[in-house]
Amino acid sequence: MTAETTGRRGPGRPRDPHADAAILRAAVDLLIERGVDQTSMEGIAKRAGVAKVTVYKRWKSKEDLLADAIEKVRDDVPGVAPVRAARELPELIETLLPRWGEALADPRYRALSARLLGAG
Repeated sequence: MTAETTGRRGPGRPRDPHADAAILRAAVDLLIERGVDQTSMEGIAKRAGVAKVTVYKRWKSKEDLLADAIEKVRDDVPGVAPVRAARELPELIETLLPRWGEALADPRYRALSARLLGAG
């Protein structure tokens, strides 16, 4: 058996994809609840039910982890499919505004958006 056939990339146990999902979910939850400054790698690990070293093996920094978590949430937002590039800004706004409205109707996405705008 090779590393390719077993799905392993190096020594040790293979990574648990469920841990990845739990960590990303915990990161978003804490970001919504506490904001960027009050969210920590240790808190994320605790919320996800994994060791802190598990988090650090996957992400080098809190910023990297939060960026990936936000990307994951963005992929999960209902009704926000990719749109073709608009030629004019008004056309782009007209296309996206109803989709943003649908996404922001969900309290979770609304709270996350508020936290992200506040952190910006």
